[in-house]
Amino acid sequence: MNVASATSPPLKVAVAGLGFGAAVHLPALQACPNTEAVALWHPRPARLEAACRSSGLPGFSDFEALLADPSIEAVVIATPPAPR
Repeated sequence: MNVASATSPPLKVAVAGLGFGAAVHLPALQACPNTEAVALWHPRPARLEAACRSSGLPGFSDFEALLADPSIEAVVIATPPAPR
């Protein structure tokens, strides 16, 4: 580990897509000391609400609002190609 990563705050990351994103990307972000999962996005409200409840993270149903949030520094796009 380099000195910068030991002293830098974690990168604040949102996860867009809650199939593979919730199953694989979210746990990986939570396990990494250099990242902090900070938000979720999904087009289906029921899926988004369930993921927010289980993770304790805020959710967005509007992708543009997610991208405009200044507290989010990066987004993992974990959606199938068609909705993109």
